[in-house]
Amino acid sequence: MKREKILERFMRYVHGLADVNGGFQASLKHNYLGVADGAVSEIAPAVYAAEIAQTLDVPLPFLDKTAEFIQVRQHPDGYFRNLAPLPGWPTTSLLLYNTCVAIRGLKSLGKNPLYDPRPWLDAYVSKMEKPGDYEADFYANSYAALEDEMKPDCERKLSDYLLNFQDRDTGWLISAAGYPLFERNNPFTFHAARFFHLAGKRIPMGEKIADTFLRVQENDGSWKLGGVHGTFDACVTLRMLFDDESKYRGAIERAAGWALTCQQEDGGFNHFGGKAIEGFVDNAPSEMDACYFHIATLVMSGNLSAKLEGNNNWIGWGHTLRAAS
Repeated sequence: MKREKILERFMRYVHGLADVNGGFQASLKHNYLGVADGAVSEIAPAVYAAEIAQTLDVPLPFLDKTAEFIQVRQHPDGYFRNLAPLPGWPTTSLLLYNTCVAIRGLKSLGKNPLYDPRPWLDAYVSKMEKPGDYEADFYANSYAALEDEMKPDCERKLSDYLLNFQDRDTGWLISAAGYPLFERNNPFTFHAARFFHLAGKRIPMGEKIADTFLRVQENDGSWKLGGVHGTFDACVTLRMLFDDESKYRGAIERAAGWALTCQQEDGGFNHFGGKAIEGFVDNAPSEMDACYFHIATLVMSGNLSAKLEGNNNWIGWGHTLRAAS
């Protein structure tokens, strides 16, 4: 399918999710929040819409209202949160995640947080006894979107923590939860590599990490057993480490071919196309979360053209990042 048709159908879907109050539904299916970020954050769908719009230079409705929608979810202490609990998640859940995506979304819309989030971010990291697997990246991403440097002692604490989990044979980070190589270790490795990249460094054993990703890529081009975002995570990691080598570019192109199979009749994307993946819905409805990750994969492969200017290392979950020269 021609890229113009892919984008035209997709933008009709996104506009259908927009609400006059500035928010975006997680999905066109009534009361369906999806299986990932939309199920835990009312901020994420709006941010993903804004980041896609900036990446592709396409219009969105109610831009000022969307910025207000995000800003009103900031607490005076600096963090962002859901205003209403999502099923099974109190409003105080995932504060670092919501703060990270909210800062990015406001920057995509040309706006700033109402309150400086940096004191809260630093205090959060300083006080944590055991960081979550992805939280180092959330912290680094927040500072990148603020165009500021991480607090050195926080950066060092998170760096030391991550390297304790690096496997000598694969270079991957192996979660303390005891998952097999796939599942959470795929995104854990991606988020760790991205943390180091945003810190201006290179994660140790980069070649082993990249070659392990190549070894476990599936025949259809995906890394879907790495979770709902596993294919995207692998592509970003390969680009951060070795985007100038043809064998890695080829892997990303194959991944994009698989991502195209996940576009649905309504123009949106679901996570796994028409295949059933253990623990997830077969032929699931489209959702905004899946849309961002598949559109971003198509951007990384060149199937869709990014129209960003300047340094955009903060936008999204890394679809603009490239290996340091």
